[in-house]
Amino acid sequence: ADTHFTLKTTLLKLQEVLPHYFLRIQKSYIVNLHQLKSFDAEEVVVHNKTLPIGKSYNEALFEKLKIVKG
Repeated sequence: ADTHFTLKTTLLKLQEVLPHYFLRIQKSYIVNLHQLKSFDAEEVVVHNKTLPIGKSYNEALFEKLKIVKG
């Protein structure tokens, strides 16, 4: 079930209080890494939704997932 929340805070502040398995993948998105269905260098799929990975967040995602890009 999709749960939606409306918050009056910045994503940066939200990111600071979320557990370690949440990761910012783009300036507008933070995702729960436990919910990733698939991903590549440009996008992730979470709950059948495809979300873009920002260029500046790409390396952090792969590092967090312990994947070395070739």
